[in-house]
Amino acid sequence: MNSYFGTITIIKISNRQLANSSGNKDDYTFIPFGESNIRFEHYPDCQQLIVWLPHPGSEYGKLRLVNNKSKLIEEWPVADRLNGSIQLILDTLPIAPGLYTIEIDWKNGWQHQIYFEKHNNGEAGRTIQHEGAATKVKSKIEQPEIPIIYRDGFGEIIENTDLILRENVHKDIARRFSRRIEYKDNGRSGSVIYTDNTTRIEFFYEMGGGKCMVYIELPTNKQWEARTNTPLSARQEIVEFVTTTVQAQQASNCEYEIREDAILFYYK
Repeated sequence: MNSYFGTITIIKISNRQLANSSGNKDDYTFIPFGESNIRFEHYPDCQQLIVWLPHPGSEYGKLRLVNNKSKLIEEWPVADRLNGSIQLILDTLPIAPGLYTIEIDWKNGWQHQIYFEKHNNGEAGRTIQHEGAATKVKSKIEQPEIPIIYRDGFGEIIENTDLILRENVHKDIARRFSRRIEYKDNGRSGSVIYTDNTTRIEFFYEMGGGKCMVYIELPTNKQWEARTNTPLSARQEIVEFVTTTVQAQQASNCEYEIREDAILFYYK
């Protein structure tokens, strides 16, 4: 799969009803999508378009990526792209330079639309955003300054701890924005799979009995590093992300309990 590292400029955001108004109550409860609902994150090795839906993700239908010639590029159920209950994280590296629209279907014909341009690498755009036409001026990205190299009295390079810290922070932010949950269903059992841009961990689950809807097995503290190939210091963050995401996506009518060796979901 090709990767295109150019940045993205949001040209216009709009909300409209494709079908004629039916007088349905949804016509009066529709919450428009605005500039504050979207953010583009760009790093040297990854990029994401992050969307916060104004309604619960379970209320939406399809999400489509369409080019400026109205050709459908990709289409997914919104539920398949949810990270939690309202957040969508879209990997934009595979999108080639050009003009596109993201269409997000809500109920009763309502739709959010995001018009954007994917630039060639090294090119950016400044845009005035509003519901009507957008004014856009392209410009070249300024080349970053070459960092100063410090040397000791013997001419040896001194490690720049500020650059190392900055790089580590960027990597951690990119990892957090790329993480998601996948599922492998085998009937009454299967796997919950945690992934981010550097890690993939598969947790076995099985349906429970009585008040227990399902339990997800966890490696204990002693087992964690050997079974997941991730540091023990990341265990709590990963387990909490798995727990809250599974609850939002699959078990909203349940309470949960985190034990050392399992996550249990109980019917309320």
